[in-house]
Amino acid sequence: RVAPSPRMMENTVFMSFAFYSTILILKMYVVAIITGQVRLRKKAFANPEDALRNGGLQYYREDPDVERCRRRVRGRAGIAVPGLAVGS
Repeated sequence: RVAPSPRMMENTVFMSFAFYSTILILKMYVVAIITGQVRLRKKAFANPEDALRNGGLQYYREDPDVERCRRRVRGRAGIAVPGLAVGS
């Protein structure tokens, strides 16, 4: 097992990148979980299989609150992925 280089852990730029990358990834996970909870609460599912499993095809629909959350996830991913790639 390879231990991290002590000099790398002393580099303030690397430590800042690691910290903010972790925050960014955690934020993406939290927003995705919130979107799932809103879908379940509003009973607005994205595909017929999920709708059938959770009550029937009448729940295969779009909801404004779910769409707002979904756009938030896509916006975060659109910013996070290039940001992580450029920073590494």
